[in-house]
Amino acid sequence: MNRAHASSTQTSRIPHLSIIVPAFNAEKFLSRCLQSLAAQTYPDFEVILINDGSKDNTLALAEDWARRDSRIRLFSQENRGPAATRNRGIREAHASRIMFVDSDDYLELNAVELLLRLKEEKKAQIALGWYVKENLKGKRYPLHQQAPDGVISGKKAYLEALYDLRIQNFNCMKIFDKVLFDGIQFPEGDFLEDYQTIYKVFLRAKRFAITSQIVYHYVVHDESVLNNKDTWLKLHCKWLEVFVQRYEHAMSASILSRREKQLYRIYCIRKLIRLASTLSWQDWFFDNERKPEDVEIAVQKTQETIGRIYGREVRPEDYERVVKQTVKKKILVRLFYW
Repeated sequence: MNRAHASSTQTSRIPHLSIIVPAFNAEKFLSRCLQSLAAQTYPDFEVILINDGSKDNTLALAEDWARRDSRIRLFSQENRGPAATRNRGIREAHASRIMFVDSDDYLELNAVELLLRLKEEKKAQIALGWYVKENLKGKRYPLHQQAPDGVISGKKAYLEALYDLRIQNFNCMKIFDKVLFDGIQFPEGDFLEDYQTIYKVFLRAKRFAITSQIVYHYVVHDESVLNNKDTWLKLHCKWLEVFVQRYEHAMSASILSRREKQLYRIYCIRKLIRLASTLSWQDWFFDNERKPEDVEIAVQKTQETIGRIYGREVRPEDYERVVKQTVKKKILVRLFYW
């Protein structure tokens, strides 16, 4: 079944923003999410709410919300996963600006107003606010440093995302010009769909506006794929695969200089060596114990990925030597590469 509810009928008036909300088995979280949207201080938006084949009470809750708030356009489909659901949301969006909100998260009540004003004042194609990471009881977790208030280029945002620095690859806490996604889709049926997609979107933007004000609440819970201990090995192997894809994308990007490409290559080699060196004894992803055979596979896959980027096999006994080589190489690149 793949159908739109009556609440999804098109209107003649185009809203200023389309907010895309995928929902799968979200009965515990959906009302809080939608309440945070309904109460926004800036009201001129539509919500593209997509029930992705939920087996719980999500659809009934969504139908009730759609009856109460005419801005909600409700769609229901067989389960296809978050990437396919976001892709559909982009297609269904009426507005020229889009925003993503996961159904287990929620917005600050002025988030839409703040980001739209920032985007328009700075004439930016993407506006970014900051977020808090919290558990179901509202306890907040410490976060890494974020980019300061201001405007940067899409290229700068792209590099920040590649280096996993102050701007990350999440689809949320941002408002995008919809046109930036033309020809770019989230990879359907796959893990880490944001990590595979958003950095490419950044590169298309000329201006990227940033505020350090909190706009988004990212809720951590055991039902999330990223926090499921049973999928960590599969997730790690996918991360390695995507890490190589991102590396190859950077190496082929005409907008990057020879120096920028070589510095990124050095970063990738050193990051993977640090990971391979610690993976066997440090619980890299979860606090729970992992199967020794899974750890062995993860270490082996990481070593293979180092070899792909370095250009030849790198064994554990070579790590120290290779890291020392990259230190010298980095100095030479900064001095002589342009």
